Amino acid sequence: MNDVTRFNKIVSLAQSGQEIKDAKKLENLILTACDFQLKMNALTAWVIGKYLTDLKALVGHGKFLKFLENEKFPYSRRTASKYMLLYQFHKESPTGIEEMGVTDAMKEAGIIEPKGTSKNWNKLKKSWSLIFRNV
Repeated sequence: MNDVTRFNKIVSLAQSGQEIKDAKKLENLILTACDFQLKMNALTAWVIGKYLTDLKALVGHGKFLKFLENEKFPYSRRTASKYMLLYQFHKESPTGIEEMGVTDAMKEAGIIEPKGTSKNWNKLKKSWSLIFRNV
């Protein structure tokens, strides 16, 4: 199975809403999505964010942080947090972000500050921090 086919399968699984209660499987899904980073787009970040959110809910904050610090996980805690926020913003459906770059999707979701900061930026930033205080 080629990388694109494998990635499409994990995207379909993420979009199905199927709950995965196996931490090892979630870790493998996250790492597979990370391997696809050469073709990174917002959908890839959404998939990684979905599985990170699911893993945190399954194993708890402490074990989740250990996974993020694992040498196999190629992103920082901050990037993981941003991907989780992107997933939360598009939780119902990632429709519309398939062709977007990660930066554009993050700006749209208010996760990163757009150029020419709007008045609502600090308000949005504060609400995200309240929701994801432990990420």
